Amino acid sequence: MPWRNGKGTPIRLQGNRQILNGSTFPATVADIVTEATETWLWVIEGKRIELPAAQDADNLSSASIHSVNWFNGVKVDVHNIIVSLSSPNQGRFSIDFTDQTIGDLIIEPVYRRDTGYYTCQIVEKDVTTVWQHIFHLQVYYMNSPSIILEVGKNNNVYFFCNWLIIYPDIQPNVTWLLDGRKINITPTKYILKEKYRKKTLWILNATSCDLGNYSCSITIDTNRGPMTEVSKESAELTRGIVFEPEVDCFTAPANSMDLDKPVITVSNSSVYEGNSFTLTCSINANPPTPTQVTWLKDNIIITHNCSRYEIYEDFKILRVPVASVNESGNYQCRVENEVHVEGKTSFNLNISVIKFCVPDLQYKISTMVLIFTTFAAIIFGSLPTCLMCYYIRKKKEREFHLQYQNAYYQALSNRPTPAVYNELNKVNDNAYSTTKNDANATSAAVDETRTKVDPIYENVKA
Repeated sequence: MPWRNGKGTPIRLQGNRQILNGSTFPATVADIVTEATETWLWVIEGKRIELPAAQDADNLSSASIHSVNWFNGVKVDVHNIIVSLSSPNQGRFSIDFTDQTIGDLIIEPVYRRDTGYYTCQIVEKDVTTVWQHIFHLQVYYMNSPSIILEVGKNNNVYFFCNWLIIYPDIQPNVTWLLDGRKINITPTKYILKEKYRKKTLWILNATSCDLGNYSCSITIDTNRGPMTEVSKESAELTRGIVFEPEVDCFTAPANSMDLDKPVITVSNSSVYEGNSFTLTCSINANPPTPTQVTWLKDNIIITHNCSRYEIYEDFKILRVPVASVNESGNYQCRVENEVHVEGKTSFNLNISVIKFCVPDLQYKISTMVLIFTTFAAIIFGSLPTCLMCYYIRKKKEREFHLQYQNAYYQALSNRPTPAVYNELNKVNDNAYSTTKNDANATSAAVDETRTKVDPIYENVKA
């Protein structure tokens, strides 16, 4: 039976079949990998990509498909399988199986670590024809740049835009932003310098018109469109950093409307996770005039259809109904009117959402309860043991006392009576008299036999 590669060329295979997630395929399918077609695909990190499963298969429909398997790498190996029809969803990877797609692999979002080879295997229901295709996926990526502010002499200000990781590693286009607006670089006011992975904006003789939040963005053109990253942090040039002469930054026509820099206020001094907070953009226009308000978070415009935010009263109020740590960052509002088409942007308002650690509180309470229970068990568990030891010791002391007392009473009961003592004394007197008459007896013998039984002495000795 014919086995076909991605180009549809029949290939004869021999060998036992294997079972993979309910899909049957020959053991020697891996041998045709080198003969399968190979396609290169490119995608920008964070985007969505779909790898076509059967782009070269002729007369192939979903009704004739037995199984679709996607593998990581160039070999068909059960250990490298990503998704299949029996397991179509695995995190960011999924299979789109319709009459039009027939098992396309979807990766959303794409990360830089997804760069590499992917192999698609399609087994028809007769389990005799296998379509196989190899893809090489290349992910374009870059990290956000950083911006640094330095102040020199004569009110000269330097902004440095630095970037480290970027692929492809080419020199990007750098755009400088003031309060979220692109700066019109003029040679009389600005000087640009460029080094490897660094670009410098030099402001000559900074004035009050140059105050605000500066940021930079880097962009490279790829075969999948432009790839842009904006610095997450901004460098703020404020009064006091430089000596800013008061100059007329904008000459408005007669009967024009003045527009001051807006001010942001927050409803809560402390924002906790799960609670809500409201930001208000206060506008001072003289005379009052309709203005357009735009909200920014970390120099990125907040769209009106974003489900995490609620905007009221001509976009002057921004409300976050359920705060999370993702809502932490620098917030700004930019206002425009008919005259000030460039608009003015407020200073940064940093919001830090405090994580309310309910699990940590429960853990602390449970820990305290456990410690208290342990001490209680030790105290109340050792008390019976101590009482038992005290009882045993007292019992032994009582037994010893009773034993001594019984021995004493027994000694007293065995002591001779006074009548016996008198009889003994008489016997001794007679013996003494007999011994004294014996002329040959020694004085030592006399003294020894002279000893009498003393009741008092015997009593004390007993």
